[in-house]
Amino acid sequence: STISYLLRKEYCSKYYFINIVGSKKIQKDFINELIESKPKIILIDGPLNIRSFSPKERFSYLHEFLSKNYKFGEKFIEWNILYKKN
Repeated sequence: STISYLLRKEYCSKYYFINIVGSKKIQKDFINELIESKPKIILIDGPLNIRSFSPKERFSYLHEFLSKNYKFGEKFIEWNILYKKN
C-alpha cells in the first residue's frame, strides 16, 4: 500500500487489508499478531474503509482490543492514528 511505502515500514500483521477480517476467528488471530508484534502506532479508518457497518459493529473483538490498548492521537489525511497506551 501507499502508506506502507511512504513510511518505509512493513505491516505489523498479514491482515493489512482490514475488510477481510470479519469472523471472530480471524479477528482473534489478528489480535494475537498485534500482541506479538507490539506496534506502537496503528492507522485506522483510511480511504478504503467500507462504511456499510461501523468498525465497532463489524470488528467488535478488534475494536475492543484497540480501545483497551491504544488511544487516539491525531488525524492524518483520512486516517486516524492510534498510539499504544503505556
